[in-house]
Amino acid sequence: MRTNETLGDIIDEGDHLHATCSNCGKNYYLDLEMLVKKLERGRSFVWLYGNLAAKLSCKDCKTKTIEVRFHPKLNGG
Repeated sequence: MRTNETLGDIIDEGDHLHATCSNCGKNYYLDLEMLVKKLERGRSFVWLYGNLAAKLSCKDCKTKTIEVRFHPKLNGG
């Protein structure tokens, strides 16, 4: 059964967090293993969704206008 209550659950299920810069349009998947090192596997998904974007900046234009979205793994792969 899928729970996705924590960062560890997201990794275990093979899901992703995707970031998009509202300023320049750059899109990228977040490195979940790096997030675990900084935030711990038990960090709640609710906290991630509410706070993570404010801590990120765009790799290209360096602004902090980031939107974070959850992307579940597609069935079968």
